[in-house]
Amino acid sequence: MTAALRIRRHFFRPGPEKPALAAALLAFLLGVAPWAGPAWADYEKLCLVGSAEGGRLVLSLHDRVAPETVESVIREIRQAALEGRDLTLSLDSGGGDILAALFLESELRAASGRIRIETLVPAGGRCMSSCLIVLSAGTERVAAPDARLMAHAARSKILMPDGRTVKGLAIPAFDAAMETSIGRADPAFAAWLRDTGVLAGDDTEYRATAAEFDRAFPAFLDLSTDRPAD
Repeated sequence: MTAALRIRRHFFRPGPEKPALAAALLAFLLGVAPWAGPAWADYEKLCLVGSAEGGRLVLSLHDRVAPETVESVIREIRQAALEGRDLTLSLDSGGGDILAALFLESELRAASGRIRIETLVPAGGRCMSSCLIVLSAGTERVAAPDARLMAHAARSKILMPDGRTVKGLAIPAFDAAMETSIGRADPAFAAWLRDTGVLAGDDTEYRATAAEFDRAFPAFLDLSTDRPAD
């Protein structure tokens, strides 16, 4: 089935990264060594909302995907896996750091060998850019029909001396990593993103509601009509 394609200009905006995380992320991408998790955060200041729901741990990442927001989620995922406790990760994010998303995806997939993990985009929520990497890691992927999804290629942003912001270079390694991540959940969707140029370094974006998305790529997620935003 052919998906509707909406095109607009877009800049990828990578966030600031701490040196220790950058080194660990590079090692991860190169397959050199496993990542033990960042060690710099003040836990009380991190953006995490947790609660219990019928024995299942419910986490919320309703913020930018970034090292400081991802770390708190990773701590809870590891603890849930140790306890054998299933969890739901609610997502409402416009995206953020691709590398941080890849690490969170890695932790979710590692934990999914021991527990069931639902990634959820609630009613009125959004999962855009690098957030799709996180969404793809759930053993169950659910979205409300009106949730908004978006995918695009990775590009740097360059600040010129005169204050202008210009589009930088494409980042093929990140595009390939995103294709691989999404392909683990739905190979057909990943191939479509590549073949249509969405993950080919150009300015193409794919935007759709979850209901539209489900009609085009039903293997990637299930629709939910009774999961409001927190």
